[in-house]
Amino acid sequence: MIFENRCIDEINRYIEKSEENIDITLRGKYSGTLYINNKHNISINIHGENACFSGTKTVCRSCEKYRDNIYKLPITEKEDIERLWINGQEFHMARYPNIGYDNKTQVYCSLSDAEHKLRQAKNPDRAFLRGLHSFEWGGNAYRIRKAADSSCDMEWVGNNNRGSQFHKSKVILENVFEELDAPDEFYYDRINQMLYFYSETEPTGVVEIEYAVNQSLLEITDSTCKIEVSDLRFEKTDNSMYKGKWARYLRSDWAYNDCACVNIDNSSNISFENCDFNQLGNNAVLIRNNSANIRIENCDFHNCFSNGILILGDKGSTYCTSSWENDNHISYMELPEKVGARNNKYPKHIIVHNCLFEWLGLTDLQSAGVCISLAHKVTVSNSTFRHLPRAGINIAENAFGGHRIINNDLWDCVRETGDHGLFNSWGRDRFWSLKKFNTTGKYGKTKKPYAFSDMFDRNQIISNRVIGNGSFGIDLDDGSSGYDIKNNLCIGVSIKLREGFQRVVENNVIINAPFDYHCAYYKNDDIIRSNIVCHDIAVKNILINKGSNTLFQNNYHISETSVDTSQFKSIALLTKENILSGEYTLPDVKPLSNTYGKHGAEPPMIDLDLKAYNAKRTVSLLYTISTVDDSIRTACAAPDYSGVFIERISPLCRFCYKPGLRKGDLVLEIDGQKPSLQDFKNMMKNAGCVTIIRAQTVKKLEYL
Repeated sequence: MIFENRCIDEINRYIEKSEENIDITLRGKYSGTLYINNKHNISINIHGENACFSGTKTVCRSCEKYRDNIYKLPITEKEDIERLWINGQEFHMARYPNIGYDNKTQVYCSLSDAEHKLRQAKNPDRAFLRGLHSFEWGGNAYRIRKAADSSCDMEWVGNNNRGSQFHKSKVILENVFEELDAPDEFYYDRINQMLYFYSETEPTGVVEIEYAVNQSLLEITDSTCKIEVSDLRFEKTDNSMYKGKWARYLRSDWAYNDCACVNIDNSSNISFENCDFNQLGNNAVLIRNNSANIRIENCDFHNCFSNGILILGDKGSTYCTSSWENDNHISYMELPEKVGARNNKYPKHIIVHNCLFEWLGLTDLQSAGVCISLAHKVTVSNSTFRHLPRAGINIAENAFGGHRIINNDLWDCVRETGDHGLFNSWGRDRFWSLKKFNTTGKYGKTKKPYAFSDMFDRNQIISNRVIGNGSFGIDLDDGSSGYDIKNNLCIGVSIKLREGFQRVVENNVIINAPFDYHCAYYKNDDIIRSNIVCHDIAVKNILINKGSNTLFQNNYHISETSVDTSQFKSIALLTKENILSGEYTLPDVKPLSNTYGKHGAEPPMIDLDLKAYNAKRTVSLLYTISTVDDSIRTACAAPDYSGVFIERISPLCRFCYKPGLRKGDLVLEIDGQKPSLQDFKNMMKNAGCVTIIRAQTVKKLEYL
């Protein structure tokens, strides 16, 4: 059956009435939502021939000049308009500061400047304030409502699982009429149903106005029939940041929005091929609950507000549902004797292959190209991830494992947020629910029995290329037990293990960064072997606990200044170019693959001068202190790179140890002032109050 520029309701009725397998060819543009559900016990093939699903309404009319470069025209829409296109050109809500056109990374202002602008606005009702989380882990956003006394109420949308605080210097004010002062901005007066937009060239004749009204363009629910979707474009859905519902992941740092362009819920046997997802105001694809045997291949995801593909199980599929509540971990262990899954309400057997993910997370900074939570056996292969605000690939917790991350290319990620890697996991194994919860690698003997309670299979990260200039490349955080990390190339970024048990890190090459090893547990059983590190420092050990039994075997360190250690053996006569080209012969080390990412996608520029920043140190007989780099920041969960870290301290140090400082403390302030390595000793001698981070918790030590 061929449909051309027909109403989406006609296609829905055709599918509804069909009793035999159907093959549909679509041509032209379709607005609205296509529904496929359990009533259709048939095979459905939907193929596009230059066909597009869009979430917009379109009106065509003349406009008139309001003042200067601002034009206006009436639109009879009772809801807020948050996404708009005029004659095909995307406009954005009037904002402060103005958007930058040379780079899609956000342009921010200080929180105080934004609040000042808000107070100056004549009608701040329905304005929006969004920006980075105070620790740069993601974002936060607020709706502004005008109170009866003309003051402003701020309503947090709940888009973070670690509190609602803003970064003091990285926020954006949106949807304020007074900020309509730059090209491609608009403001919609919902009360008077009048659209205002800024254009440097005067529009002539009739203009075409498209504005987004739909969040979802395809809904597949409770279906087990075979569904094939190919050669379709999905574009221009509404903004989910303020209109969608936010919920929290299990024990994770993030919150997710349940709005998506394509929703697959409790459905199986589905494939998408050669589809394009562009200019979406929400998640592109959301796969939920008991959905299985889904393949997404040769698809492009770009210019979207949130995740590319979000794969998400139900919390009730686990035996332990403890979580965070405004930065406080709610610790309790439900049914500790139970292992595996409580029910089947989680996605399984999902394949994402040969796809491109770029310029995503344009407003939802806690997003990824592919984000996996509460799922089993997800494979992400031969795909390219670039130009993303946070991680390219994220695995939330270790329920239920079996994931394969293989032959991918990740670069120019972690553009806006901090303290994590281009690949990111936070494990949060079930032992995070024990009463002896601790983030510095303590109580390993107590935690180990629960490390694999929610895992069916180990996770694999194999033969990926990861390029960055700081933080981490492959970042196994907060537990992340049961990973095999093999044959990966990291340039300018490291491989990091924090806490967790039974990881194997083998045959990887790290250039211009150290191997990061943090907060190792008692009898953690990690194996680190046959790796090459090209950097001045071979390995950064932070807060390694007594009794950790990590096996370091046949690892090599290439540096002009390096010396042999028990963990990495120094070698000479090899250059970074030799390593990249595979022109080396070392015992038990195999050359890496040179095929990464989506076939035909633009490769990254290889810059061998790209280096991770290393902390500076001051060493004395009584203590060793350092500045803060990414390794120390993540170990302490610090908000930024300021402060002095205590690497070592003797009980004989009167001005540090006796007043209460200990190994692993990060000193943020001394009597309200930020310390440096140079003035640390003198400041501590006369200190009255010292603010520190200990075990990822801010504390004050009072001396007077």
